[in-house]
Amino acid sequence: MVQALVQRRVDGLVLAPSPGAADHALRYLAAQELPVVLLDRVADAGLDQVACESEEPTAGLVEHLAGRGHRRIGMVVGLAGLSTTEERLRGYRLGLARSGLPHDPVLVADGGSHRDRARAAAHALLDLPAPPTALVSGNNFMTIGVLRVLAERGLRVPEDVALVAFDDFDWADLLAPRLTVVAQPTGELGRRAVELLLARLDDPRRPARTVRLPATFVHRDSCGCGLAR
Repeated sequence: MVQALVQRRVDGLVLAPSPGAADHALRYLAAQELPVVLLDRVADAGLDQVACESEEPTAGLVEHLAGRGHRRIGMVVGLAGLSTTEERLRGYRLGLARSGLPHDPVLVADGGSHRDRARAAAHALLDLPAPPTALVSGNNFMTIGVLRVLAERGLRVPEDVALVAFDDFDWADLLAPRLTVVAQPTGELGRRAVELLLARLDDPRRPARTVRLPATFVHRDSCGCGLAR
């Protein structure tokens, strides 16, 4: 896809890098001397890039669950090799540490940033001899898979299993219960990426910039707080 766009002689490119991009797509683009802005996922490539904060918001989700009394908090993580996956996993561990909880590797399952892989991951976590009482989903695609598993098993959220997630949905507040999430400023991410690209086209020699935007904690009911109310 990157080669096809270059062959169409685009003036610049906004790219969400996939695993291995530094060795393939980014190296190819560097040889073309094409202005590039990385979006959502960052890389150590000396390029302009814009992404949402991931580590601290994920830690906040875990701390929120721990504050509700959960001691076995599982996480369904995204595709390996993505900066977002690594940052959210670090945030999960950080949240556990701040809450005085040990990090148990069996409570982390690979959801591969995909609905069906997340289903398998959630099943594996819930099949543990001591299953988690709360789950953190690493992105919205995986949240769909996790929700499907909970429905298949007849588990109530949050009475049986609490659930929080990274990424909001247009319909997240229409579910029963409404999902507690970390929301990314998606429109602002796109706007800032285009601004960086236009600035790069204006001045190709300007120093590369990395822009991090804050996420928003959206407190709803799936974390279990609604039970107290």
